[in-house]
Amino acid sequence: MKRFGALFLLGIAFGHPVHTSLSSPFLSGLAHPLTGADHLAVMLAVGALGAYLGGKKALLPPLGFVGGMLAGTLLAFRGFSPSFAELGILFSLLVFGLMLLMRARLLPAVFLLSVLGGVFHGFAHGTEAPAGTDELLYTAGMLLSTATLHALGILAGLRLRTLTRALGALLIALALV
Repeated sequence: MKRFGALFLLGIAFGHPVHTSLSSPFLSGLAHPLTGADHLAVMLAVGALGAYLGGKKALLPPLGFVGGMLAGTLLAFRGFSPSFAELGILFSLLVFGLMLLMRARLLPAVFLLSVLGGVFHGFAHGTEAPAGTDELLYTAGMLLSTATLHALGILAGLRLRTLTRALGALLIALALV
């Protein structure tokens, strides 16, 4: 447990740690969204935004984000990773934080911004994949991990409404650091 805590703090300190290849491309992809406070916070925030929408609509922000992330990752694997991708990630931190603080429930805006945020995060995830990795297995692991974090965000948003606003404030702080 102490090692996990130390790794988490190291991830916070560096924001985007160097992603190393684990024993398999699937495990590397599975681990990637779990590294760095910004990765974790955004994935949980998208789920929490879904919780604000409630009912079946709760799944729309996570589905939009995962779809956008898949598109961005595939584009990055094909060599397209715009220079403004990190700026897009920074923007997504700020926007998701503001939406959580304001308890945004306007479905079209939340969905569209979730897709767009996913594309930018996908650019980064695809670019940071270990060299020569099996793209299919890496992407499958990454999407599974992301969807799981979104589900945890939905559960947290439904059960711990006051903490979702704190998550929004954390996202804004991460964007400004």
